[in-house]
Amino acid sequence: MKIWLDAPDPKSVIFLNKIAEKFNQIGAKILFTTRMHREIPRLLQLWNIKANIVGSHGKTLKEKLIVSAERILNLIPLVEKFSPDCAISFSSPECARVAFGLAIPHITLSDSPHAEAVSRLTVPLSRYLFSPWVIPKKAWTKYGIQKSNIYQYKGLDVVAWIKNFKPNEKVLDELGLDTNKKLVVIRALEVYAAYVMDYKKDPTVRIVRGILHNAFENIQIVVLPRYESQIIEFKKEFANLPVKVAEEPVDAQSLIYYADLHICSGGTMAQEGALLGTPTISSFPIRYKIYYLEYLAKKKLLFKPKDINEVITLAKRILKKSDLIKRRLKERAKKELRKMEDPAEFTAKKVTELLFRSS
Repeated sequence: MKIWLDAPDPKSVIFLNKIAEKFNQIGAKILFTTRMHREIPRLLQLWNIKANIVGSHGKTLKEKLIVSAERILNLIPLVEKFSPDCAISFSSPECARVAFGLAIPHITLSDSPHAEAVSRLTVPLSRYLFSPWVIPKKAWTKYGIQKSNIYQYKGLDVVAWIKNFKPNEKVLDELGLDTNKKLVVIRALEVYAAYVMDYKKDPTVRIVRGILHNAFENIQIVVLPRYESQIIEFKKEFANLPVKVAEEPVDAQSLIYYADLHICSGGTMAQEGALLGTPTISSFPIRYKIYYLEYLAKKKLLFKPKDINEVITLAKRILKKSDLIKRRLKERAKKELRKMEDPAEFTAKKVTELLFRSS
């Protein structure tokens, strides 16, 4: 059995690596590909992942088109030589297109029907789609796939690496953090994703300044940027404030685990924070319905304020009672995690069943 896994972004690198581990257990051969992104080389090192880095990440629409075309051309000989029985990607347009062109069955993994651009470019070319059960199938069928070809696992994607997660205090030392001060971790917005291009302003600066205005003296903030441009902006904005800008990718899961408060303008780390039991506020500004965030909010594992003003007000309120709130959330998160199945294990078993046992 030969499987090609293509992980186009940091989250999918971790997720598909967990799937690769499951396939390795049954003796499958794996081709693991990704693309250049500021965070990915460090992630490969942190998680001890061997991968082929092919292509890069575009920022503008024109750049996205060009680098995608170039990546397709560079993937073809690599994939042709490996000759996989199946291709699996986390909504990778290049993987879907190359697999379709070489008559390789492609499976899309996604928890983001709100990501319209990549969904339109991957779902119609996929034999199957795997997704968390909290996302209704009708959110996917509009992209051109039949309900019968959609498989749902009863777990959120991050469960694959959060369920048996063991935090490492080393990250606190690496960032020079004071364990006697309250720790706030803030994840910046994915400003170059196609689905947030209408939102030109990252709320991070406003949130940080709002929290620190007339706030406690024992607060320290770590900001996790995504791009070099954000690093430059944040270092300038926070030069004289108790704020550390992580210039290199860090063990974010451990950092969030030890945080007293986590504010996230994205999806994956918001899920991680919620299921790790850290008080987590979603500052995701996009207008689409994010099903997994709605689910976590309904389960009272995630706070979803209406706007940035409410984010700041709620953050200050949580910090006053963070110890108590965190204890309650950790118990709640443990109970929720116990009910969820491992998406990586589900995917490996189902793919084997669908594409190999029947042949």
